[in-house]
Amino acid sequence: MPKSLLREGGKRVKSTRLAPLLLLCILLTACSTGPTPPAKGTPAFGWLAAQENMKTGDYVKTLDHLELVAKTDNEYAAKARPWQLVLLAGTAEGYMEVADYYEYGARANKANPAPFRKQVSDLRSLASRRALQFAESFERYEKGFAAAEQIPVFFGTLRGSALQPPALTKVGSGILLADAEFDALQRAALDRGILLAAGRALGTGDDAAKTREVLKGENAQVPRATFLMGMAETLVKLADLFSPMKLDLPDRRQYFLTHALEAVEGLPDSKELKEFRKKTEAELKKIKTRK
Repeated sequence: MPKSLLREGGKRVKSTRLAPLLLLCILLTACSTGPTPPAKGTPAFGWLAAQENMKTGDYVKTLDHLELVAKTDNEYAAKARPWQLVLLAGTAEGYMEVADYYEYGARANKANPAPFRKQVSDLRSLASRRALQFAESFERYEKGFAAAEQIPVFFGTLRGSALQPPALTKVGSGILLADAEFDALQRAALDRGILLAAGRALGTGDDAAKTREVLKGENAQVPRATFLMGMAETLVKLADLFSPMKLDLPDRRQYFLTHALEAVEGLPDSKELKEFRKKTEAELKKIKTRK
């Protein structure tokens, strides 16, 4: 029998047909001996999963995974904690903004305000939950910033635009959205809220291009003073949710405003900081007077 012929399944075949099969076996063996993916429930797993869910805009799952990473000291925690704060703040603000426009819509649509008021109630409840989670998380982690001159920042894939979603105007004028339109509006508002919260944390404001530029690379950092100022501004912004015209919870509003002032203690003096303190203290005074 010629050496170029081998047996396969009782039939004679040319040895050249066996080469692809051998190559496939080699590739499969190589793949099986590659890096082992991180085990579920570990910080490494949570870190990777958070990034994947952030890309798709699933902020609930992203926050779940970040909580897994942030609650212990590990190699990813230093980046996960600021990211978690930005995500909590941004989602709270997104819900707040949509709720405000549904409130405008309830006033505009005098013939049928009930569906608008229902959305206001639901959205502000979601916003309240995220706002409280933000405040608690910030209080838990801010001590870790005390000795750091630079805060490592990684906020995943920032989606959307800093511009208001056009559908907000429609809602505010009293037009009730269909379910699909409402879902799209809520997604856009959450994307925007997170983008703006990231801008405050980085000191880039509502300049989305600049925010994304700062976050380029794996080792992006922001000065501690800038980050803490951004967190303080966020606390004041979230405090508005508990104002008399909204949820009317003065104790919670006072907590957020007081915490905002505490966050900027010891920061270098500046015109911006002086103005911030003045306005925040004035708001606190109003609460105490009302009580």
